[in-house]
Amino acid sequence: METNTTVSAVMITRDRSAEVTAAVNRLLQLPDAPPVIVVDNASSDDTRRSLAAFGDRVRVVALDRNIGAAGRNVGVELASTPYVAFVDDDSGWAPGALDRAAELLRTSPRLAVVAARIMVGDPSRPDPTSLAMAASPLPDDADLPGPPVLGFIACGAVLRRDAFLAAGGFHERYGVGGEELPLAIDLARLGWKLATSTR
Repeated sequence: METNTTVSAVMITRDRSAEVTAAVNRLLQLPDAPPVIVVDNASSDDTRRSLAAFGDRVRVVALDRNIGAAGRNVGVELASTPYVAFVDDDSGWAPGALDRAAELLRTSPRLAVVAARIMVGDPSRPDPTSLAMAASPLPDDADLPGPPVLGFIACGAVLRRDAFLAAGGFHERYGVGGEELPLAIDLARLGWKLATSTR
C-alpha cells in the first residue's frame, strides 16, 4: 500500500499497550494509508515492546517523561505531511475521512482545523460535543466547510501542520483534558479559522 503524502496520523499513549496496539492496527487498515507516528509518554508497561512489533510501518518516539498532550507536538514536528490527524489510543478514523479532511484544508487556505463528527457507543451516535459544535453560534462563513468553531476534540481533528507549529502546539501545563481550547484561541489570534465538516 502506498503511503499517504498529505496527512499523517499522530497518537499519544501511556501505559495502554493493548489499546494502542489495537488503535494502530485500525490506522494501518485504512485505505487513506496515513503515515503513523506514536509518541509514548514514558510508559512503564510493555507498550514500547508492543509497538516495536509494527517495525518500520510505525514511527515510535519513546519519551523519558510524561508530557501529556504536548507529546502530540513531538509527533507533529516529525510529520513530513502538510496535515496531521490526531488519534487517541481508544479512537480511530472512518475510511476516507482523512482524505476528505485533507481536501477541505487544501481548498480552504484560511482553515487550520477540521473538527470532524465524532461517533460514540454501540450502536454509534454523535458525540454531544460534536452536536454542540455543529450548532455553533458563531457567524457563518461561506468560505469554510461547515460552522466556524472556537474549539475541537483532539482525537477527531485534522490540522494544518504549519499553523499548529506556528501557534506553539499544545501547552504541557494542561496535561490531557481541555488542552484544545488554549490552542484554538492561539490559532484564532494568528488569524486562522476552525470549522466543523458538515457541509
